[in-house]
Amino acid sequence: MNGRRGELYLQLGRLLEAGVPLGGSLEMLGGHQGRYAATAQSALKSIDAGTGLAEALRGGGLELPELDLRIIEVGESAGRLPQVLTHLRAWDEEERRLRRELLTPLAYPCLLLLMAAFVAPAPLLVTQGTSGYLTTVLLSLAPLLILVVGGLAAFKLWPSAASAVVDRIPLLGAARRDQAGSVFL
Repeated sequence: MNGRRGELYLQLGRLLEAGVPLGGSLEMLGGHQGRYAATAQSALKSIDAGTGLAEALRGGGLELPELDLRIIEVGESAGRLPQVLTHLRAWDEEERRLRRELLTPLAYPCLLLLMAAFVAPAPLLVTQGTSGYLTTVLLSLAPLLILVVGGLAAFKLWPSAASAVVDRIPLLGAARRDQAGSVFL
């Protein structure tokens, strides 16, 4: 996940801490051609229509996790929106750091698995030729490629839906919720 939502939380939180009203903050963010200008402009229209920030962000162009939106709702009702946005930014940074820490060690085993898929059927080059070899390699890699590409696409295209799936995984979901809550302690 890129830092778009974290940057939005940071900028909006700083403006609110400086005493700029919510509408004015969104107007400032929407006035620039930044990465989240469209989200801020859309949210400003919703705020002007009388909705809360969380509801306004739901309709914006930036897919935000449902957990973030619920935390924003609580921050709004408690009158601590700037602090909540600051904590959400910290959570976003931590989540990206953890994702890097998890994925980096997996790179080498994945590379070995990929190489094995190409080296193991090498004798087929002699017995069946190039087409038999490539067919075997592609068939052995197809399930893995489908899982990896599908998973990456799901997290890129539908982050909140993908987060909901991760939240349902027994250990992973509970750990993610516990860590999200610990940011606010």
